[in-house]
Amino acid sequence: SKLHGRLAHQRAHLLTNLLVSIMGQFKQSNKLIYQAILEQGVTEKVVPKLADLASHLIKTTLTSLPTCSRDDQWVSDAVTWLGRLGANRANPVLNRILKEKKYLVWPVWPAECRRAARKALAVQGDNDAIDER
Repeated sequence: SKLHGRLAHQRAHLLTNLLVSIMGQFKQSNKLIYQAILEQGVTEKVVPKLADLASHLIKTTLTSLPTCSRDDQWVSDAVTWLGRLGANRANPVLNRILKEKKYLVWPVWPAECRRAARKALAVQGDNDAIDER
């Protein structure tokens, strides 16, 4: 769609740039997100409607992301934004990113994503979830 293309080209706000990347091609099912992006405009502070929709989209995307795609640059940015937007609702996903291990030993998420999750949890004051591994 022309709207999706224009938003991808415009780069008006860092969060909206991320959301347009996550959504990929235009889908009618993302209509509410597009409306919230338009309402956001170039305002620096994220409006509540966009924060709620973005938080849900990012959580859904991260929880269904295949292991082979977790090294993509946008993923650590999404983890950072999830921490900024989601408050306590984001904690289960952030904790999963931080603590999930393969064979109980090797971290499943890349170091950059774990750092972003650790930082987001620390900012929220959830020190019990901080794990330096």
